[in-house]
Amino acid sequence: ADIVKNQLLQVKHFVRDNRSQFIVDCDEHDDEDDKKTLTRTVKRLALVGETNIAHTLFTQPERVAGSNIPNQFLELMDYIIAYRYNQSETERAGRNMTLSKTLMR
Repeated sequence: ADIVKNQLLQVKHFVRDNRSQFIVDCDEHDDEDDKKTLTRTVKRLALVGETNIAHTLFTQPERVAGSNIPNQFLELMDYIIAYRYNQSETERAGRNMTLSKTLMR
């Protein structure tokens, strides 16, 4: 646990020091009356896509701490990403089933 905690700290410092590289503009919409009206553009950290934090960590792990690659942290992060994806897909499938089945089924 201490190794992963130390590797997490290294990743946090890496993201903080390279924050400008991961900032993207995101449009925020007002969902009132089912009209998606653009309200403003905000800057956020990119978590998905080819210029995101996760992609950089997995493709260039040596950038985080030189030759001391945070392998255990990356393994944990990979598991979390896979679990979250599967959980979301399962919830979406369950929602679709709820909406499409008849009441007596």
